[in-house]
Amino acid sequence: VSPSECEQCLIKASEIYDDVGRGKTAAKQHMSLAEQYEEHGNLQRAVDEYQKAADMFKAEQLASSTTKCLMNVAKHCATLGEYDRAKEIFEEQGTEALDNTLLKYTANENYAKAGLCILAANPSDGNALMSKVEEWKDTNPSFEGSRESIFLIKLGQAVSKDDVDAFNEAIRSHESISRLSDWDHALLKTVRKNLGPDLR
Repeated sequence: VSPSECEQCLIKASEIYDDVGRGKTAAKQHMSLAEQYEEHGNLQRAVDEYQKAADMFKAEQLASSTTKCLMNVAKHCATLGEYDRAKEIFEEQGTEALDNTLLKYTANENYAKAGLCILAANPSDGNALMSKVEEWKDTNPSFEGSRESIFLIKLGQAVSKDDVDAFNEAIRSHESISRLSDWDHALLKTVRKNLGPDLR
C-alpha cells in the first residue's frame, strides 16, 4: 500500500467513525495519519492531523490523549518556526498540569519549553522571557527556584547582555543536572545565532 493510499484509508476511516459517533476511534485514525506524516517528514500535515486528533479527544474528555497530541503539535510548530503557537500550547499545558495530580510534575518542563519558544521568537529580547518567568512563578510557586526557572533566567540574562559565553555556560550548567533534548538544542541554536559565533 502506498503512503497516499494509506492516507486515504485513514481519512475515510476517521470520517466513518466520526459519523457513527465513535469520536475516540476517529481521533486514533487522525493520530495514525499524523504519525505517517512524521515518518515522511511532512511536519505541517502532521501538525494538522495531531490538532484534529486533539480536538476529537478533547470532545470525548480524554485528557491524557489530548495532551499527548497537543505536545506533538507544539513541538512540530516550533520546529517549523511557529514559535508563538508552540509557546501558547506549552504554556497552556503547563498551567493545566497544575490542576492534575498525575501531571503536576510536568508543569515546569512545559514552562521551560514555552520559554525556549519565547527566546526563539525574540532572540534579541531576553527581557520578554524574564518577564514571563516572573508571571509563571506567580501562577506556580514551585516554579520559583526550580532548575527550569534558573535555566531560563540565565538564558534571558545572557541574551539581554548579548553574551554568548554566558549563554553557553547556562546550557552547560543545566545539562550537568538534566540533559536537554535535540529539540531543545535546535531552539537554543536558533537563539545562539543572534548572539554571535558558537565558541564551544
